[in-house]
Amino acid sequence: MNSKTEWRNVTVEFYKERDREDYTDFLLNDLDSNIYHTIEWKELIEKHFGFTSYYLIARTNSDEIGAVLPVFYLKNLCGKRLDSIPLSIYGGALGEEVYVKRLVETVFELKRDLNCRYVIIRQHLNKYYNVFTVKGMKKTDVKWTQMIKIKNPKILWNEIYKSNRNSIRKAIKNNVRVQEIDDKKELSEFYRLELANRRRIGLITPPFDFFESAWDKLYPRGYMKVFVTRYKDIVIASCLIYIFNGKVIYAHANSDRRFLGFRPNNLQLWRVIEWCYSNGYELLDLGATDLDNEGLFFFKSSFNTFNIPFAYYYWPSDSITIDDTALGKIGKKCIQKTPTFVLKIVCPYLLKKFG
Repeated sequence: MNSKTEWRNVTVEFYKERDREDYTDFLLNDLDSNIYHTIEWKELIEKHFGFTSYYLIARTNSDEIGAVLPVFYLKNLCGKRLDSIPLSIYGGALGEEVYVKRLVETVFELKRDLNCRYVIIRQHLNKYYNVFTVKGMKKTDVKWTQMIKIKNPKILWNEIYKSNRNSIRKAIKNNVRVQEIDDKKELSEFYRLELANRRRIGLITPPFDFFESAWDKLYPRGYMKVFVTRYKDIVIASCLIYIFNGKVIYAHANSDRRFLGFRPNNLQLWRVIEWCYSNGYELLDLGATDLDNEGLFFFKSSFNTFNIPFAYYYWPSDSITIDDTALGKIGKKCIQKTPTFVLKIVCPYLLKKFG
């Protein structure tokens, strides 16, 4: 399709570098935007996984941006697809529905031109239902977004579960300490636990250099922070948070299972809450929780969350994810049995072929 398409009073075009300032200003003025919508995130995905981006922009007749919809084109062993946004917790459209409708029309024109088998929209908030479903997309509520309203920790302390308070006290009593890192070299400790935890549950892990690049691109702008939790000199838990447009996303959290009895996860999240309060943030997004993951749902809920279902939209309506296939289930078991040092080598390849 053409790089620029006109409808009545609406012009849809593909993002160009000259749009960077306008695009970023639009994100900063849209309350629903997050780090995954940013051009910095787009550049990270392109650099490390080679997926082709088509970031769609709808402009009004006054040339202002009315809506955006970032998508990537993937061609691998799972087939050709358009995805908003792969390897990200969230994605989807932003802006007024009348403009989003034009962008979705363009996505389906692009699907036709690229001969894609699938379209996936990971819409963060429960918006634009009619826009997606009128195109024959199936809505699948598969996850919760669990969020904490940040307030004075002295007040919030009395609102979290009693069992959680006891766990935090236990961690403190055992001299567990949480520290924000300020040296990229310390990312290796974060990644060691990230790799081990994703291996345990059978998930492919992004390569270490992805997180190094994220540090280089996001950390100087204040878009990323990393915390490690220590018992004596041993890192027993870690987490990575993304910050954009006044919102904090608790994106990666890991722990060494040998030390779970010290309750490092409870203390670590509590320290991040304190950090958010001290730095003026009002909302902490704890990321995606599968509807059937009762243990993780309970842990997050113990911090007095409010919970919002969010949806993936699929086309065609009878689409199934690789996780639901025999290949996906076998793949998870293979990852769980593969030595960590081998996963470091093969994971980048697997993400490109099955991502």
